[in-house]
Formats: sequence, C-alpha cells, structure tokens
Amino acid sequence: MGARYVTVAKALNSNTSVDKSKVERDTPELFAFARKVCSELKAEWVPRDYNTAYVYRHNELYTLGYVGYGDFYEDTSNGRNREPRYMVYSENIKNERYAYHCAQYFMTMVKSMTSGVAKARTYMRTVLPAQAVKNEYQTLREGADKVRRAAKDEYILTARPILDKFGDRAGSQLEKELAHLHTAGHKWLDPSFAASLEKHLGVVQENKAAFANTYTAVFVDLPRREHEEPKYIVTRDLETRHYSAPTIRDEQVTVYDQHTMPEELGNKVHSLNILAEGQFVPDVGMHAVKGRLFYVAE
Repeated sequence: MGARYVTVAKALNSNTSVDKSKVERDTPELFAFARKVCSELKAEWVPRDYNTAYVYRHNELYTLGYVGYGDFYEDTSNGRNREPRYMVYSENIKNERYAYHCAQYFMTMVKSMTSGVAKARTYMRTVLPAQAVKNEYQTLREGADKVRRAAKDEYILTARPILDKFGDRAGSQLEKELAHLHTAGHKWLDPSFAASLEKHLGVVQENKAAFANTYTAVFVDLPRREHEEPKYIVTRDLETRHYSAPTIRDEQVTVYDQHTMPEELGNKVHSLNILAEGQFVPDVGMHAVKGRLFYVAE
C-alpha cells in the first residue's frame, strides 16, 4: 500500500469517538508524548484513535505523520510479553525489517519518551510541494482516464454508422463513398452518410480536450506568518499517460507570488477553485485538494 499521506483537513475530521480529554484519561502516556512532540515541532495534535494522534501544522496541506503509545508490532501473537513503546509514524522513515506495504515500514518504536521525541524531530518534516503533486497524481490520472474512456466510447459509437461493415463485405456504404471521392469530386451520394460523418467529425472536434494529457500543477504554499504572502509552486508538463507519477525535474518547477503569477494561469486556478474538491473537468483541469492543489489543463 505504501506511504499514507493524510491531509490536515482529513485528520481533523477523521475521528469522532476520541477526544483529547479521553486520551488524557485513558492513555496519559500518549497525551504527554503528543504534547511534548508538538512543543518541539511547533505543531498541534488531534487524536487519531485510542492510542495514536496526528501531528500537524494549520498552514500545511498534509500532517507530519502521527505518534502513538502501545504495541505497534506487526506480530501480535507475542503481545503479552512486550512492553508498550513510544511510536513515531512518518513517510520519511524506512524500517526495512518490514515490507513496504506494511504500516510498520514507516514506524520507529522506542522505549522512552525522550527517544520518541528525538525520533519525531528527526523524521517529522513538512511534505514538500513536489511530493504533494505526486500524491494526488493518481486521482488526476483516473479522472482523465474516465473522460478519455467516455470520449472513446462516443467516438466509436458515432464512427460505427460510417464504417457500416467496411472491410467485411464488398459494396459497403463507406466503400462506395470513398470510391466516388476517388473518381469524382467531393459530392456525397448518400445524405445519411453525410449526416453521420458530420456528426462524427463534430464529436472528434468536441473531444480533443478529453485526449489532452499534459497538465500544470499549482500548489498553494500558505505562509506561516500573517504578514507574509502565499507562494505558488508551479510544476509544468505533467503527463497523465503514466500509471505512476513521473519524476519531477527542477526545470519543470517555478515559484511565483501573487504579483508574478502569470495572469492566464491565475485565472484558470481561480476557475478551478469554484469546483468541488476532486472534481475533474476536461480542458479545464482538476481541483485536487481544497484550496491548495490544482491541476490545470494545458
């Protein structure tokens, strides 16, 4: 399954059964651990479940990961003989004693809270814009593929009357028309064929945007201080023909502020911001993460 990046918005709305007072009462070790980690990282925390808590900063798109107190080993058969550990989960951790698809691959577990806080300082870092663009790439690709499939279905449907078993038998409508074009001028013999062809060519023209596969990602990097302005991290030439997100090269990335942002690109982002989160529109793009990440069709 791999790394599990969680947006701050999702973390704040993911748990309705456990609050901080319940954590303080039932798992005081986690309560103290989360508070200490957040003090060190200048962050906030919110319960994830009864023994873990997300660590986040309000102005950032993704959480820094989560911390926990308990038994987080994959093998639970010997759990009675193990003492609870302080745990840090971060996508920056690579615990190669476990397979990549296991959550434990991204965990480190230690005996003391002091060591746990040190691990959090080491591994819990802001998710960079380039990683955010990669994280949401699959949603973009799936949206683009869905539109392409629909366009292809319509393309085939409108082409079918024109083909009229062309190649399967002699004397088909298309064969006659092509033969006529070859020997005479551009004059259609069958008005119904002309109508089918006109409809098909109209579909081809209308769906050109559906087959576009290059997008520009715009990541809105919010400031940490009130007097600072947001930055716009723009990544160009992202193709959606790949199954996994392609490697982002330095030359693809440009950083703008509200004064240097290209007007046309800014207007497109403004249009996308009106869409619902996750909504994809051909020839426009996708509003990937609410107010923070957009893919603009080129």
